[in-house]
Amino acid sequence: YQHLTAVDHVNLEIGQGELFSLLGVNGAGKTTTIKMLSCLTRPTEGDALVGGCSITKEPERVKRLIGVSPQQTAVAPNLSVEENLKLICGIHGFSKEKTKAKLRELSTQLSLDGILRRKAGKLSGGWQRRVSIAMALISQPEILFLDEPTLGLDVLARHELWEVIRSLKGKVTIILTTHYMEEAAALSDRIGIMKDGRLLAVGTAEELKIKIGTAFERTIPVTLDVRGRNLITGLPKNITVTSEEMHEALQESVEAIADAGFDPVYGARPLKRYMQSQLETMLARKIVAAEILPGQRVVVGAGADGLTVQTGQMKLA
Repeated sequence: YQHLTAVDHVNLEIGQGELFSLLGVNGAGKTTTIKMLSCLTRPTEGDALVGGCSITKEPERVKRLIGVSPQQTAVAPNLSVEENLKLICGIHGFSKEKTKAKLRELSTQLSLDGILRRKAGKLSGGWQRRVSIAMALISQPEILFLDEPTLGLDVLARHELWEVIRSLKGKVTIILTTHYMEEAAALSDRIGIMKDGRLLAVGTAEELKIKIGTAFERTIPVTLDVRGRNLITGLPKNITVTSEEMHEALQESVEAIADAGFDPVYGARPLKRYMQSQLETMLARKIVAAEILPGQRVVVGAGADGLTVQTGQMKLA
């Protein structure tokens, strides 16, 4: 872009059926890379093969192989979900019978039955992203590009969309961009870290954890003590979570899943997931505030064995 090099000599190979994530902060070059690979932007230098076809010499062949769910949701807000899907089917020249069959297939696959007749613009961000992914899948692409699919979503909607993306693994090659390390690690077969247009490192989450340098994990067995002030025990002495904080986190979780359309009485699974995320965020902040690990990034994850505190400093230049 004029004097700015958005993507600089990226060399990358992604296997068929792989879910590959490009991880990096805003401005790292992730979206520009996706735009070039999907033939929306022509590279000023170099070439890439997508499904064996050149993005510079055979862009029309590439476009027939791919589906794209862009960063800005591509749904038509004044059309219903069903009308949005039919519109894309019409663009691809589907017959009425094939359109009906495709709508049934995608509605089942992405749980869209309950929203087909609702205006797309009235849906929550999570449901709009789901519809956007469905639209990208209509042509049965061999390669699916998901550009920051969970950007701007709340924790619950993000985790729900993760389940959708996981359900596609192995059925289609997926190239996903994100700036959430947690997301890349949870979904990907491999991850590429981008910074200032360059690809700094590629590997599995575990391989990259080693490359990060000072990363380590420590699991703290925890229990709930409903009688004492410190409801989560087993934490370092200067880290406490009071009953008031737990109540506030629970209240926020109940309100969040109610806003997402779940009944708090019957939505035990989403409530537990959102509550867990609230506690993870709270504990990470407390650890940083207590300066137990000064100058390091902190990620707290809850598992069956307790809380895993992961820290590390990026050493990649």
